[in-house]
Amino acid sequence: MNAAQDASELVSKLRVAHSTAQTSNDPKYTNLKHCGLDLMNGKVRNNLQSGVLEPMHSKIKAFKYILID
Repeated sequence: MNAAQDASELVSKLRVAHSTAQTSNDPKYTNLKHCGLDLMNGKVRNNLQSGVLEPMHSKIKAFKYILID
């Protein structure tokens, strides 16, 4: 999806947020693990608070498919 946004800048911000969530022991950064891209507004947002969830069922099916082949 193009969304007329600078992809490298957005992905860089997302990677920083995820890295901070994984490496920091500070509880105020734990919500950063739920960050995703809001392409309509061109920013990183908390997908959990925005109601954007990925079902675990589809991830499990994808992993099983990969492992079968």
